[in-house]
Amino acid sequence: MESIIELEQLTSVVCQAIAENKGSNIAVLDVEDVSPVGERLVLCTASATRQVRAIADSILLTLKKQHNQLPYGVEGRGVDVWVLLDYGSLVVHIFQPETREYYDLDGLWMEAPRLPLSNFGVDEASLNSSNEEDSSEEDSSDWE
Repeated sequence: MESIIELEQLTSVVCQAIAENKGSNIAVLDVEDVSPVGERLVLCTASATRQVRAIADSILLTLKKQHNQLPYGVEGRGVDVWVLLDYGSLVVHIFQPETREYYDLDGLWMEAPRLPLSNFGVDEASLNSSNEEDSSEEDSSDWE
């Protein structure tokens, strides 16, 4: 019998995998009342192709190995500028910054309530500060 992971736990696993792989600008949107498809969207930004791939792979592997949960669909792998992971009630979008800005799903779903990351075991303050530290380290790299 296939185990079904409940939505709150699924969202927690996804958000924590994003945070562990240094994804930024994480948004959890409750679209149940404004969308005929799905209950929740998770949006995040990754700075490069490699990071998009790392976040997607982390989510896919964690959910498969630890929760026996496979996605209904995966789109965008290989190109890795926008990867979509469809887990039915939860859809994950992993964007590079320009792609997220261009498609503006945040604006499209602005009427959907945003859920706090703390509900899913992610500390927004430490997430933001670690991403700022990482970007400042990248700026002062060996390019000089």
